Amino acid sequence: MSRRILLIEDEADIRTLVRHYLVQEHYEVLEASNGTDGLAA
Repeated sequence: MSRRILLIEDEADIRTLVRHYLVQEHYEVLEASNGTDGLAA
């Protein structure tokens, strides 16, 4: 079973750092830069 997480963060550098960590932990990461985009994901 795939572990998926929605990462919503407006700071691109922080989003990249967190995504990198989550991918290393075998998560499938969906990203959004704001809540509206996150709800659309």
